[in-house]
Amino acid sequence: MRNVSLETFKQSQERSQDGQPKQKKTKRASGADTESRQRLEELELRKRELQMEKEAKEAELNLRAKEHEERVEQQRNAIRLQQEQQQELQNMNMALLQQQQQQTQALMTLLQKFAGK
Repeated sequence: MRNVSLETFKQSQERSQDGQPKQKKTKRASGADTESRQRLEELELRKRELQMEKEAKEAELNLRAKEHEERVEQQRNAIRLQQEQQQELQNMNMALLQQQQQQTQALMTLLQKFAGK
């Protein structure tokens, strides 16, 4: 492998006599390239982690919003039920008052009849 990438002395003399330029060596990854690649991979990994965190937070916010909406709906239903019960009590109270007035009138009529005799 080393012989492939390095020129032999004989090849170098032949090249000098022919006036050919020196052969370029194949470029191997330098430390900087490896570091750049590792840094890029780290950044990509961090980006994926952040994306996953963002999605988790969005899911949590959606869940909280849904729970909040459910609580608001429950409160509305409770208020509506309370208002209906209050209206029903008022109606029953009015009916009782009317019944009491009718009984009072009947009693007054009976008292007038007995007082007149």
